[in-house]
Amino acid sequence: MFLLFFILLHVTQHALGVEVIEGAESVVLPCGAPPGAASSVVWSRYDLIPSNVHVRIKTGQAEEDDLTNKNQLFTNRTEMQPDALRTGHVSLTLKHIQLSDDGIYICIARGGGERLTNTQVQLQVISREEAEQARRQRDTVIAVVIFILIILCILAAVLGRLYHLEYIGRKDKRVEVDSGEESVLLRCRTISLLPKDVTVEWTDEDNRMVHVNKNGSDQPGGQDGLYRGRTEMKRERPGDLSLTLKHPTERDRNTYTCTVYSREGEVLMERQVKLQVKVPQVEVDSGEESVLLPCETTVRLSEDVTVEWTDGFYRKVHVYQKNGSDQPGGRTEMKRKRPGDLSLTLKHPTERDRDTYTCTVYSREGEVLMKRQVVLKVKVPQVKVDSGVESVLLPCETTVQLSEDVTVEWTDGFNRKIHVYQKNGSDQPGGQNRRYRGRTEMRRKRPGDLSLTLKQPTDRDSNTYTCTVYSREGKVLMKRQVKLWVKDPDSDSVASGLNFYKDGIIYVNDLRLKDHQVEVEEGVESVRLPFKITDDLPEDVTVEWRRFKPRPTIMAYMYEDGSGRQDQQDPSYRGRTEMKRNLKQGDFSLTLKSPTVRDGGRYICRVYSNEGNIRKETTVELRVSERSNSTDETPLMADYAV
Repeated sequence: MFLLFFILLHVTQHALGVEVIEGAESVVLPCGAPPGAASSVVWSRYDLIPSNVHVRIKTGQAEEDDLTNKNQLFTNRTEMQPDALRTGHVSLTLKHIQLSDDGIYICIARGGGERLTNTQVQLQVISREEAEQARRQRDTVIAVVIFILIILCILAAVLGRLYHLEYIGRKDKRVEVDSGEESVLLRCRTISLLPKDVTVEWTDEDNRMVHVNKNGSDQPGGQDGLYRGRTEMKRERPGDLSLTLKHPTERDRNTYTCTVYSREGEVLMERQVKLQVKVPQVEVDSGEESVLLPCETTVRLSEDVTVEWTDGFYRKVHVYQKNGSDQPGGRTEMKRKRPGDLSLTLKHPTERDRDTYTCTVYSREGEVLMKRQVVLKVKVPQVKVDSGVESVLLPCETTVQLSEDVTVEWTDGFNRKIHVYQKNGSDQPGGQNRRYRGRTEMRRKRPGDLSLTLKQPTDRDSNTYTCTVYSREGKVLMKRQVKLWVKDPDSDSVASGLNFYKDGIIYVNDLRLKDHQVEVEEGVESVRLPFKITDDLPEDVTVEWRRFKPRPTIMAYMYEDGSGRQDQQDPSYRGRTEMKRNLKQGDFSLTLKSPTVRDGGRYICRVYSNEGNIRKETTVELRVSERSNSTDETPLMADYAV
C-alpha cells in the first residue's frame, strides 16, 4: 500500500528515503559532508554498470564534475551546487524522473585519504497510474472524513438541542418560590408548531381546574374556586403556554399538568411541573412570654390597607383594620414599628399554636396585595417514666418574680383541670377532674417553682400538660407546657401528645375508639367516615373534619352554629359531604359522596367547645381503590370497615 503524497512537483522526504512521481521535473537526494574537508564526492547505484551516477572532484581551489565512467542513463540529468565541497552541501539533484530511476543511491565523500561520509538514499518512483489511484484513495478518504465531520457536527447540534430541551424540561419540571412572592411562573414550552385554535388546560394533581385558555383567550368559567382570580396566561410567543400563579402559599404545593387539545379534542401535548413553596419557620420554647411571626414587605402600602392573619384552618387570628387599630386584641398584637412591618406578636405560645400562619394584605377595594406565610413550631419539654413508679414531677419554673396572690392552674390536653393552686396559697381540689383527684400535689419549695407531682402515673396519663399562671385580675401571666410519656413495661404501647395509641386503639378523653380503616372501591355512591361517642355534649360545639395526609391539610367539612359551613370547606368537597349530627346518639360520622382515589388519606375529626378547646377527637384512614372491570354498574353505598 502506497503512502499518501502530494502530486506534481511536490516531494515527500524523510530519513529513509524519497518518494517522487514519474515525470516529475526533478528530485533532490540529500547528503552532507564536513565543509571544506572533502576532496571528492561520488554518487553511485550499485545495481547499474557502470555504477557512477555523478562525481564531483576538487582541482586546486576549484571544483568540477568528473564525467568519466558516468552511467549514460543519467547523462545531462544530474546536478550539484557549484561550491558543494566547500559548503558541505553535497546533495544531488536528479532531473526528468523516470521509472528506471527507482533504486538505492549511495553518497560517499572522501578527503585526506579517508571516507568522510557514506549516506544511502532510497528513491521510490511511483507510476502515474499508481499516483492517480493514490490520489483517488486520498480524495475518497478526505471525502469520508469530511462526511464524518459533517455527521458529527449535525449530531453535536442535535445532541446540544436535545440537551438544551432536556435542561429546559428539567428546569420546567420543578419550580421553587418563597411564600410572599407576588407570583410564580409555571413553565410549559414546546418547539412544536401548534395550531392557533388549541385549548390549553392547567389542572392540579387533585384534577381541579386551575386555568383554561381556548383559542388564545382565558375561560374563567370552569375554573376551581381555589384558583379563581389568581391565574393568568400570556401567549406572547408560539409554543409558550406558561401559567402565572399569583400570591403562592403553602397550599399551592402541587404537581400541575399543562394539557393541549386540538379542536377535535385530541391530546397534542402534556407537560407537568412541580411547585414547591418555601415557608420560613419560627421556633419557640413553650413558656416564652410571646413569639414574633414576621411579615415584612418592601412594597410601599397605603395607610388604608387591611391586614388579616389566619391560621392553617382559615380561622382569623388577628385583623388590623383600615383605621389603624387592631380588631380585636386577645393574645395577639400588631405593632407597626416601621413602614412595611406587618409582623404579629402571639402571646403565651403553646403546642396547640403549632401551625402555618398567613399574613394577607387587602386594598381598600378588597384586592389581595400580598400574602406571606410563616410556620410556627413550639418546643415542649418531655418527661418519660415507666408505669408503676410512685410519682412523676411535671416541671414548671420561672425566673419572673410572681406575687403571692397568683392562681396556678394545671390542665391536660383536653382542658380538664388537674390541679388548682389558689390565691391564698393552698390547693383547691374542688374543680379538679375526678380522674386526678387525690393524685396531685404542688410544693412551692422556692419562689418561681410551680412544678406538679402526679402520683401513680399509668400509660393513660400520657398527655400534654399546661401550667397557667393568672394574676389576681385573671390575666394570664405565664403558660408553660410539658409532655408526659408513660410506658407500660409489659406492652409496646406508644403515647403521642393528646392521644394514646395501643394495639390499634386510640384513647380519647376516657373513651376507647378504634382508629378506623375504611376501604371502598371508586364508583360507590358514598362512604361513611365513623365517629361515634357516648358522652352528651352541649349544643354549641364546633365539629371539623380535615384530611391531613397527604399534605397539605384541607378542610373536608365544618359544622358550626347548628349548620354546615361551606365557606370554610375546601372546594373539592363542596356538595359531597353530609353530617347527620344526633346529639343523643353522639354520632359525628361524615358521609362522603362519590369518593375517588384522590380522596384517599388520613382524616381527623375534632369536636371543639365554645371556648375553642378540643373535647373529642378521632382519626380515620380512608382507602379508595380503582374500580375493577365489572359489568355491574349499580351504584353502591359503602359503610366503614374496621
